[in-house]
Amino acid sequence: MLNFEKLKEYKENNCFEAKLAIGELPKSMWETYSAFANTNGGVIVLGVEEKTDKSLNIVGLDNPEKLVTDFWNTINNSQKVSINLLSDDKVNIIEHEGGKLISIEIPRAERVDRPVYIGENPLKGTYKRCGEGDFHVPVMYGLICQTMIFYIVSELWLMAMMANCIQRLADF
Repeated sequence: MLNFEKLKEYKENNCFEAKLAIGELPKSMWETYSAFANTNGGVIVLGVEEKTDKSLNIVGLDNPEKLVTDFWNTINNSQKVSINLLSDDKVNIIEHEGGKLISIEIPRAERVDRPVYIGENPLKGTYKRCGEGDFHVPVMYGLICQTMIFYIVSELWLMAMMANCIQRLADF
């Protein structure tokens, strides 16, 4: 959980992202949602600008209630986002001296829910978080890794069974 009194001291990292959100939800927010969900989770704060020197400037939001409504409408649309991982208590309007902000706490998705992707195509809409960036990840990479692990485990099991059979024959 973020300490909003010290928000200006934060820097974007692998579990924190600041977004400006002037008048509407930033389109890049959904890439960050996917990236946090597919990595280790994180927090998106809307109404905060990241300056070129990486420091944060609290701008605030004019109509955060509308943005929260837009957020829920989008995240519950399976054509926009593959799964909604959030409950109501994870999206909050925060009163701050610099203005109203929105905090969105995104958990890491359970294995059965991954990949979390935007749009309708997991090959085009899957992201992972690395440092302060969201990076597109082809889903096929994950499927290939899972297939290789299954193959290796199967081969090890087969080798163990053969060794057990050979030992039994030797003991006979």
